[in-house]
Amino acid sequence: MKSLMAPALAATLGVLLLGAAPASASIQYGYDWSPTGATAVNSNGGNYALVVSNEGFVPTGTNPYFSSSTESVAAALSLALSTKATSTTDSFGSNTTPASFMLSLVVTDKSNGMPAMTNATDPLMYKVSFAMNVTDGSTATTLVNLTSVGPSSVVLNGNTYSAGINKLTGQFFAAPGPISASRNGAVTLDINVVPGQGGGGGGGGPHDTPEPSSMALAGLGVGFMGLVGLRRRNRSVMFA
Repeated sequence: MKSLMAPALAATLGVLLLGAAPASASIQYGYDWSPTGATAVNSNGGNYALVVSNEGFVPTGTNPYFSSSTESVAAALSLALSTKATSTTDSFGSNTTPASFMLSLVVTDKSNGMPAMTNATDPLMYKVSFAMNVTDGSTATTLVNLTSVGPSSVVLNGNTYSAGINKLTGQFFAAPGPISASRNGAVTLDINVVPGQGGGGGGGGPHDTPEPSSMALAGLGVGFMGLVGLRRRNRSVMFA
């Protein structure tokens, strides 16, 4: 009896442990930034316009389940000299009354073979406020702020998406160069991802539901302990 039970128990444990291994999970998503409203901001004197360009849809491919952020170019920035310009020296906004433009973020989630979900009808909105001085040979930013307008995140296929400034650099606004330099600037933001239960797909709260194989292992442990206790009790009766 003893020699037969040990191999059988080992085989059963092996099968259940294999069944308890976590299934591979991945987050697959793409994003689309675009300016909302005006795509150009006029300077205070009307000599320049800051042009905000759409970067278009970017499929990020498949990220590991534990991936939490992706750097993204939210907008390209360039300076255009007005045909009615009377000076090459001008400014955008001020530190007390900054200039601004709006950006929207649409995310499409296709994690783990789930049907594609998107927030296209209710995109995440961000306001970029800035003050900048421009001359013929230089640009200098004196103020930049980023403000979330409306919901700060969206849940798609159980995964939570948001955008924000890179926490390591604290930078997100690179001013374009002067007209003479022909150098574009950019707004660069991190897209943050918090995986849902199972790494994509499904909702649920933060608690974990035990898998059937895990529950079977627990039951096997209880049963095995009971069997050991029973055999010990029988042995003590036999030799009493």
